Amino acid sequence: MSGQVNDKPGWGARILAGLKGGRKEKPLSLRGYPIHDLVWPQLFELELKKGRPLAVFDADDVLLDFAAHFDRYLGERGYRLSFAPGYRHTVTRIADPENRIETEISDPLVEQFFTTETRRQSAFPGAAEALARLAEEGAQVVVLTNCPVSAREDRIFNLQDLGMPVPVVANIGPKGPALKYLSDLIRAPVTFADDTPRQIASAARAAPDVHLLHFAADPWVREAAGRSDEAHHAPEGWPDLEARIRSHLFR
Repeated sequence: MSGQVNDKPGWGARILAGLKGGRKEKPLSLRGYPIHDLVWPQLFELELKKGRPLAVFDADDVLLDFAAHFDRYLGERGYRLSFAPGYRHTVTRIADPENRIETEISDPLVEQFFTTETRRQSAFPGAAEALARLAEEGAQVVVLTNCPVSAREDRIFNLQDLGMPVPVVANIGPKGPALKYLSDLIRAPVTFADDTPRQIASAARAAPDVHLLHFAADPWVREAAGRSDEAHHAPEGWPDLEARIRSHLFR
């Protein structure tokens, strides 16, 4: 997913309040990374082991069906999803023959979608099984998603319900700094799969040691996203993605 929705007031306080030991200031281990104040507490809470390989996944259109689900959601309200140049998700009115982008309604519709539909999203075939196999072989798995922080609990519930009980970090903005922190933390091979070229580019700049996989499970999304020049590979299905991850993590 390419967009980012502003989070509702109060969620930052809730995240900080839930930290171990009541920590309110960014720890020394995270102070050198330009990571949003709503994101670093989630990273700090991860229980990762140094020396063990790590597979990091985006959620929407990688693990979970977002675009097709959102398009159906929009259709029930008289709109449709389309993609503008640069892989921008846009909303147009079905009844408008000129397909003018509805910029004012787009963000509220996305926010409403995450509020009501996050727990209902479906997994792409093979995703849960692949994550389970990677974990069984010794990989650590983290989901780094740009869903709103306010939807994080629903995302965790949804993934667990779909057979993917993995840690979830609700990121804000570019994912490169968070990936750099994770790579520095574990000091082992790291892979990152995401459908958005801008996030692959962010990772390439900030975390050059991470193996980058430009991947969208939905062919419609894959065609719209194009091919990232910064990615090491662009798998075209979950079997290929899993094989690429395994070959890098367990070489």
